[in-house]
Amino acid sequence: MRLARLAFLLLAVGAAAPAHAQNAAFELSGFWETLAIGVFGARESVPLTSQFNARLDLRWYPTDGWEGYAAGRALTTYGGIVESVPGYGDLVTLDPGWLDLTYEISSANDHVAYVNFDRFSIQHTSGSLEMQAGRQRVNWGMNMVWNPNDIFNAASFFDITYIEKPGSDSMRVRYYTGPVSSAEAAVKVDYDDRVTAAGLFRTNVGGYDVQALAGSVQGAVGVGFGWSGQLGAAGFNGELTYFGPGGTGAITDEQFIASAGANYTFASSLMLTTEFIYNSLGTTEPVGNSPILGTVFVDARTLSLARWNVMVAAQYQLSPLTRLGMASVFNPNDHSAYVSPRLDYSLSNNITLSAAGQLLFGGAETQFSGDNGSSVFAWLKSSF
Repeated sequence: MRLARLAFLLLAVGAAAPAHAQNAAFELSGFWETLAIGVFGARESVPLTSQFNARLDLRWYPTDGWEGYAAGRALTTYGGIVESVPGYGDLVTLDPGWLDLTYEISSANDHVAYVNFDRFSIQHTSGSLEMQAGRQRVNWGMNMVWNPNDIFNAASFFDITYIEKPGSDSMRVRYYTGPVSSAEAAVKVDYDDRVTAAGLFRTNVGGYDVQALAGSVQGAVGVGFGWSGQLGAAGFNGELTYFGPGGTGAITDEQFIASAGANYTFASSLMLTTEFIYNSLGTTEPVGNSPILGTVFVDARTLSLARWNVMVAAQYQLSPLTRLGMASVFNPNDHSAYVSPRLDYSLSNNITLSAAGQLLFGGAETQFSGDNGSSVFAWLKSSF
């Protein structure tokens, strides 16, 4: 059935694309990276995990006003996590979209290899009007970490190796009503035929970019507001979203989520950021056994299982070739914490060596329980 949907989209894209594209232009970019992951402190021993990733991004400009975009990644994971997490292969090859664009190549007890296409769309621009259909990112979030306004494409803050973030199978129309304002409408269908459809208006008021949205999120009413601007010399941004009761999603109770943050950059290039999230349905008790690496698939309603989370981060350009970073998330109710240090070093213009950690500090059953094990990452990445 989902293969038939893909065939339908291919036919639709072919019909929509211009018939004359003799002067078509193409842009190809991508990267490959090799990654090692070590886990320590877990209740059970986890062997070293190795992973190889490759990504290709293709943009096609058949004629003025038209753009096609296809991008995918091939991943092969060996050892540790595959062997230790039950059903890991099924989890990572699950495609949440209306189209099934994730294909398993090989899978066994010690490895899984698959290909995932996270972008596959065509866009047409005519004056102030933009239209795009296919797998894409409909970016409605304004915060750096938690985006309750991002009802189409919310992503996990803890998935540190997937910076491109997933797309959704959707149609989007945007009309620029002025130099700093626009109206937008989008509709998304997921793997279970659940529909999210909403409209958004964005403008600038008093130096702040502000937006308001309203629609249906998997059958439940969704209404939100967001802002981004300057508070003195600091950046100041936030998002609020209310979800009504009902619908067909995993959460069907009435819910309110708010997130806001600030950032400041010093003359030395040191950047400090803080942000919090409040979830009216979040628990104030220990969250339970919920491994960080298992929280990759989230939506705007499941950004945090806790009532409150607070994030503090710092980044510093130590030298032209070296960047240091540190991010931490704290749960004030169960007093658990997540700490993620990071180092990026440029070996050349297109090769980067990176190391990072995901360190968990918390008692049993807390949100960031140390029983789940802390992780260290090291990877070499080459871009072209």
